[in-house]
Amino acid sequence: MNEVNARIIKIFNTLNIKQVEFANKIGVSQAYISKLFKKNSVKTPSDRIIKLICSEFKVNEEWLRFGKGEMFIENDSTIISKLSTEYNLDSLDKKIIESYLKLGEEQRKVIKDYVYSLAKAINSDEEIAVTKENVLEKKQNMSQNEEDSIEKELNAYRLELEAEKKGRTSLVLGERKESLG
Repeated sequence: MNEVNARIIKIFNTLNIKQVEFANKIGVSQAYISKLFKKNSVKTPSDRIIKLICSEFKVNEEWLRFGKGEMFIENDSTIISKLSTEYNLDSLDKKIIESYLKLGEEQRKVIKDYVYSLAKAINSDEEIAVTKENVLEKKQNMSQNEEDSIEKELNAYRLELEAEKKGRTSLVLGERKESLG
């Protein structure tokens, strides 16, 4: 079996579809696909079939022909799917990203300008600024409280160890008095 056929089998297995579905999507018979999949097959798909496979299944032609690069062509939707998984995006998040990517350069500029002006307005609003300061102050207090809590726990542990040590010392002294007496 030649390498192109082996890569076609890999596509087929990755997509997890039936031979008949695969054949129908590229407009060939199931018998043709079966011949490609045989171990001793010397049949090589034509350029037309290779291009159909690449077009129909979004396969990277360089990969199919020569084994270079990734199996599938990454388009906006596959990239967004990866981001969605990585950053736990919900359907609204995905729609926002998809819609933004479909905008033209000028439309994106309008949105960015609006976001900048909104951020500027928020930063200049005293009521919001005070709230922001309160949040920062609370974070600092929480950090201080956490440090105090850790310090208290360390002191309690230190006292416990000292008491344990004194108890051992008392036991040893008590045993000495008994042996002397």
